[in-house]
Amino acid sequence: GLVLLVALAFRYLAQRMGRRLVVAGIAALVLWYGIAAVQRNTVWANNKLLFEHAYAAAPASVVNRVNKAYLYLLDGEYGEARTLIDQVIAEAPEHLPALNLAGQIYKKLGKLADAEVFWKKTVTIRDDYLSGYLNLGVLYYENNYLSSADRVLRKAVSVYPRWSEVFVLAMTNIGLGNPDEALAILERYPQAWPNERQQKLARGIAYIKKGNLTRAREYLWDVRDSSISYEAFVRKIQGGVIFELGSP
Repeated sequence: GLVLLVALAFRYLAQRMGRRLVVAGIAALVLWYGIAAVQRNTVWANNKLLFEHAYAAAPASVVNRVNKAYLYLLDGEYGEARTLIDQVIAEAPEHLPALNLAGQIYKKLGKLADAEVFWKKTVTIRDDYLSGYLNLGVLYYENNYLSSADRVLRKAVSVYPRWSEVFVLAMTNIGLGNPDEALAILERYPQAWPNERQQKLARGIAYIKKGNLTRAREYLWDVRDSSISYEAFVRKIQGGVIFELGSP
């Protein structure tokens, strides 16, 4: 509809001012906006450039400051990230992305109790905020508070069974000594897996904990740590309770 209105406008101008003049005007507009689009493409090349440009253009924006704090976090500048995210939360204490990012920043700083508070607040404000549940569940899992991790992640999976929460929930139940429940969780949500690596890893570890090394090999051979022998990899799993989750 908008294009039709513009076309009618150009037709009207062509009748009043002459066809050549209108065509020249259209060409100038195309050239102007074409140059602007090419220049803008450099800004949109990646998140870092986009976030930096947006922050420079509007440094008072809550969204832009959250994104800038995220860039500080990625660059390992945790002090700068903390200062900026604290300012945002002071102004917008219920801004979910800011609270979620604050949890990540404080976790990197080793302030785990503060990180827990931030993530608990996100799911209190909105009980379907999956990122808050996931980060809280991972925090509990990594620090061996497995019952708490199980409770939080089951809530998340009940909201929506994403593969990230399902994976950590399965690993939590392995840590709790419930490999059969871990396998049942993986079977319960087959639609949750966009790829097979994490699923194979969780299944393989569960079968090792069950003592079924033959079945475990079916899953672990393709995802094993290739820097050590398969036998050493299995022994490492047999002796572990909490495992590195990577980036679910």
